[in-house]
Amino acid sequence: MAKNEVNNPPQKQTPWNKGETGVYSEATLQKMSAGRKGKLHSKEAKQKISSFQNGTLKAKDIQRQKEIQEFYPEFEFRRIRESQSTGV
Repeated sequence: MAKNEVNNPPQKQTPWNKGETGVYSEATLQKMSAGRKGKLHSKEAKQKISSFQNGTLKAKDIQRQKEIQEFYPEFEFRRIRESQSTGV
């Protein structure tokens, strides 16, 4: 491999399946579909996702953010709020 090839890798290569249809057989598509079905998030995982989307943090999350800020004082969290942090 030449030095020029390492420094300048080929850009914007087209994907192998661009514009193609019928690449996967019907059996393969059914296997891929079946592999995803029935996979649900647990109740705890749903609550965690919901709390981060709604912007509400639990006390343990706020405490962890404070511990991290002790080590990295210049780092600012986006989700920490003064009204939430006073309760801890």
